[in-house]
Amino acid sequence: MAVIILAHGKFFWTNFTVPDEIMVGLITRRTQIAILELLGVVLALYSFPEVLADSYWMAFVDNTSAMSAVINGCAKAEAQDITRLIGRFWIACSTIGADLELHYVESAANISDGPSRDWY
Repeated sequence: MAVIILAHGKFFWTNFTVPDEIMVGLITRRTQIAILELLGVVLALYSFPEVLADSYWMAFVDNTSAMSAVINGCAKAEAQDITRLIGRFWIACSTIGADLELHYVESAANISDGPSRDWY
């Protein structure tokens, strides 16, 4: 996964491969794409807290399930791992004074898609 941020006239970016230890700890489901997309938003916050602190920021997500879960503050009852992650995310946002607005973007238009696949 990758994150690209434009703030204060500068670009900040990072990418991250989710370790197997995290993947095996997730609830078994047909696909893990929603939680991986959610982890991208979390990665932005935890990678650049000093950039996002006391700010209003927008994130562009290409997965409607992940986006809906973040907006609603929870996921389906059977997705407790996602709900726990969202709860921790919003607490972290509150702690640093970061306000978030999410927008949907099609995968083809998502600028972090290339770096998330090691395409630079």
